[in-house]
Amino acid sequence: MVPPLCNSNASEVQSFWEVPVARYHVPKTVTQTLTQVLCELAKTRPGVRKSNRGGWHSGALLDALTTPAATRLRSAFFSAGSDYIRRVDRRARAGLRGEVKLSLLGAWANVNKHGDSNVAHMHPGLVSGVLYIETDLPQGATLCFTDPRAIPSQCSSQSCDSFGQEEWNENCSLLGDSVNGAAFKDLTAGEMLIFPSWLQHHVPPHAGKDLRISVAFNLKAELVQQKKTEKILTITVDQDLRFDAAAAEFRTMELLFGSQVTRKDSRDASIDLSFDWLHEGDLRRFRPPDQVASWIRSSGTLSFWSCFRTPGEAGSVSVVVLPENFVQGLRYRPSVLAANSGFHVLAGDIKLWLHDPRLQVEVAAAADPIARHLFGQKVALQLTSGTMVAFPASVFYSLEGGFFFETCLVQELCRQKCHLQLWHSLCEPRHSLESFNIELRHIRRPLPLEGIRASRTTRAVA
Repeated sequence: MVPPLCNSNASEVQSFWEVPVARYHVPKTVTQTLTQVLCELAKTRPGVRKSNRGGWHSGALLDALTTPAATRLRSAFFSAGSDYIRRVDRRARAGLRGEVKLSLLGAWANVNKHGDSNVAHMHPGLVSGVLYIETDLPQGATLCFTDPRAIPSQCSSQSCDSFGQEEWNENCSLLGDSVNGAAFKDLTAGEMLIFPSWLQHHVPPHAGKDLRISVAFNLKAELVQQKKTEKILTITVDQDLRFDAAAAEFRTMELLFGSQVTRKDSRDASIDLSFDWLHEGDLRRFRPPDQVASWIRSSGTLSFWSCFRTPGEAGSVSVVVLPENFVQGLRYRPSVLAANSGFHVLAGDIKLWLHDPRLQVEVAAAADPIARHLFGQKVALQLTSGTMVAFPASVFYSLEGGFFFETCLVQELCRQKCHLQLWHSLCEPRHSLESFNIELRHIRRPLPLEGIRASRTTRAVA
């Protein structure tokens, strides 16, 4: 979590790779007859064992329903799914155009009694959803989403200001603070959640006495045609159905698990680059020499970096010199145990590539062009001399060219595990910039600077 003070001191703050989860309302005409039907099916038909632990998990649901009931459900699924894709496309500025065909991969029902649950799992397809038919009032149902960045909980020792994090800690975090997440609570009959199929989720044990009944589904999408001349997005379905666009009414969309990138452009301070340790064409990483450490103390650099430190964290600094036209061939991130990483360009220009920290999204985006448009975008930042940028250490990055100084704020847990000599002054609740320990005795594990000497026309390896 980034303190608000950091944003007030920044030139630009952006949040990338947010996970959109949308909430819809389905009218009673769709749900009112399903409670009795599903309870009867649970009594007369054997269930299957999937993610459910206890309770009844149906097989193919729509085949067991009457034609009118099945048609109304399909219409609600396609209405919410198509609206979700349009909204995510607009927000991500993904430029999805042409004809997209939606098809229903499957739908099933869950009937849970007291103590029944569903373990963590993901779904096939592009988007998935769950429609609640009956929930035990007054508390309603809870659905838990796991942070796809695979980072520890960020609000165990401080209040949470992101949607659903406190609810996750109270209702979903079976592994304590080792996993971060968000939860939707108090879900009632007629509410539907739509989310990316790759987003891992689970259902905690049902605490109520009455039944909790829901219907879940998966939708896949196929890009039928996309021409450069196309200016609109058209969504069709492959079933013989003209779905009612009003079968599901949009309510809200929550953006979960975003990675905040903070940038500050400063032209006030400059550094003398005529040091003996700077050699043209030399590719090196080393601890800051006295001249650089002195300049850092006298500039406004520390006030920016210290903003991203929270109590209990320590940090390290190193200097990296890159040859002109250097291209890093590997993506890198310091550690999932880290808090924030960042760069300060001392001279020259560099291009910083920030890569999606959610590995499962990369897999989905590689196989599905629509998922790549909606969810899987890498970011290129052009940084010039004097620019500082900070981002979560869970984000992978790679570099092109230039000369810069790097800082990484890591948790004190790394002091033994990473064999670091960290800034002890950062661990104090109140630290003075004058006593900032820049002169490190040991550098943290090296950044893999494998790369190539590229011609001026070579593009990044991303």
